Amino acid sequence: MGNLPTGPFEWYFYLLGKVILFLLPGLIIIRLRRYKLSDFGITKERLGLSLLIGFGILIITTLTNAVIFIQNPEMTLAWTSQFVSPSDLVMIWGIPLFLDAFNEEFLFRGIFFLFAYKNTENLPLAYIVSMMVAFAWHPEFTLFRMVPVFVQGTLLCYLLYKSKNIHGAWISHGINRTSGSVVAQLLMGY
Repeated sequence: MGNLPTGPFEWYFYLLGKVILFLLPGLIIIRLRRYKLSDFGITKERLGLSLLIGFGILIITTLTNAVIFIQNPEMTLAWTSQFVSPSDLVMIWGIPLFLDAFNEEFLFRGIFFLFAYKNTENLPLAYIVSMMVAFAWHPEFTLFRMVPVFVQGTLLCYLLYKSKNIHGAWISHGINRTSGSVVAQLLMGY
């Protein structure tokens, strides 16, 4: 993110850039090819199941991230030191990254998992493609980053496979962006 404008709206520029580069072209292609949004998990059907599974996944991923943060206290301190107050955490970081979680879920699970699975009927292939794209999207190949990406990606693929609805994955992913750090800080007494 070093090339983005710095300051309190850095994460908003990050979100805007990803929406322009990835989400909008995807939506344009969907429109031009006359696909339905439900082909990508954007539907009201099975919403309750999606939210229920998503809540369970949120608990698992929050605890996974908290353990990773606790194992790297200097990273946790470096990450939290950029925020002056709790409102900074919400306004500067939480909101844009919660919205960005939809962008990622639409790509990783909506297109590269659910749509691929519907078109190939090959569950292992759809999972592998989704995970490869997710790992490529998160190039910080450290244990600190890859364990949570693997756990969350696997569980969210399962959610989409069972519910065919992206909403639970988006909400779980969006809240998980901050919940692991918050739980780690509470457990470490910061």
